[in-house]
Amino acid sequence: MAPVKCQMQQTLVSQRITTIKRDESYAPDHTAEFFTDEVLQRWNDLMPRYGFSMGERYVKASRSSKAHRVFAIIQTYLDLTSGHEIPDDYHWHMIHCFDYLRQAIMCSSDVALEGPETTFTDP
Repeated sequence: MAPVKCQMQQTLVSQRITTIKRDESYAPDHTAEFFTDEVLQRWNDLMPRYGFSMGERYVKASRSSKAHRVFAIIQTYLDLTSGHEIPDDYHWHMIHCFDYLRQAIMCSSDVALEGPETTFTDP
C-alpha cells in the first residue's frame, strides 16, 4: 500500500478586531428599566419566532435559543433581586438554561483570542 501524500494548504487567519462593549440597552444598570417595553422589545428582536419544518420537526436557528437562555437568566436574576414575582419552575428553567449554554459553548465556540479588554470594569 502506497503512503498517502498530504499537501498542507495555507490557512488565512482572520485579523479582524472586534471590540465587545457594554450595552445597557439590553441589561440596564437599574433593575426597573429591564422590564420596560423598549428593553423587552430589543430582546424579542434577538429571538425571532419563526423557523421551518424538517419532516415532523420544527427547527429554528440556535442563536434564538441562546438569546432566550441569556434573557431568561437575566430576567430571573432581576426578579429574584428586586422582589418581582417569579414562576414556580424558575429553578428547573435556570438549570436547563445554564446547561444548554454550557453545551453550546463546548459544541460551537469559536477560537477567537480575548485580552483584558473583554473584562468590564466598574463604571
